[in-house]
Amino acid sequence: MFSIPKRKKLIEQLKKPLRSKELRDRAAELMTATRHQLVANFVATLEDEGIVQVHTLEARNGRSIPIYSSSPLAEIDPYELAAAALPDGYFCGMSAIYHHSLTNQIPHSVYWCHKNLMPRKRKDSRKMSDARIRGAFVKPARRSNFVIQHSAHEIIVIAGVRGPDHGVEQVRHHHSPCPIGCSVTCLERTLIDAVVSPHYNGGVMSLCGYFHAARQRIDVARMLEIYQGLDFVYPYAQPLGFFMERCGMPACAKEIRSAYPPRQQFYVNHGAKSTWVYDERWMVFYPKGIVDED
Repeated sequence: MFSIPKRKKLIEQLKKPLRSKELRDRAAELMTATRHQLVANFVATLEDEGIVQVHTLEARNGRSIPIYSSSPLAEIDPYELAAAALPDGYFCGMSAIYHHSLTNQIPHSVYWCHKNLMPRKRKDSRKMSDARIRGAFVKPARRSNFVIQHSAHEIIVIAGVRGPDHGVEQVRHHHSPCPIGCSVTCLERTLIDAVVSPHYNGGVMSLCGYFHAARQRIDVARMLEIYQGLDFVYPYAQPLGFFMERCGMPACAKEIRSAYPPRQQFYVNHGAKSTWVYDERWMVFYPKGIVDED
């Protein structure tokens, strides 16, 4: 049995949600101030005395994830929960858009990229005809079914790209909901991701606003380095340069074009329509009204 003061202190120290391994590591740190000698026994005592509760997160894809915390599940911050549930990952999508102050719209969903979820092997678009690419992009974008409902929020888990974490950095400030010390896509990677997956970033109609908000901060050399490292199958550099040029960044667009000259007809989003406008310079189709036509 713990004394009342010790119990209160442990409850405060164990509020942060943890997976089983992280709980054992944290318990090993806290155990030194108790009579316990074995971590397993200390953890069992914490559970038996109700100091630590186990919460099971149920995802729509059928996956169950146990989480440990001294707090009731409903009181756990959704961003803390996402980082705890799948610690090998980083914030992305609308979570990163908001983190980098590219929108004032507070996201209702938390977007987390899990590096251990590998996307399916893709074909080389250089061997695809324009008709084949169009066939892929008239279809709706695929959406993750790894979704965890948490109170009024959804935690949407997205598959990571193969290879190193290109364009991922640590959260170092308090002005966004992303917890300090967690990882998040950098500004340049966030914009690349927004072009690649508009459906995880507020929709294609929002993209121009993001580029306008970021245009004084973009490091195009870093963006090109990240883009090269991501080794995309499809020519996303074309819509990337298109948005930069149409959003008042001609010098940045010129560098994108120099590194990746347009070679194939492409689309700014899935769900392509026959009514979309074609930009000959960038060889991309886009919905009318998405950019300033002046």
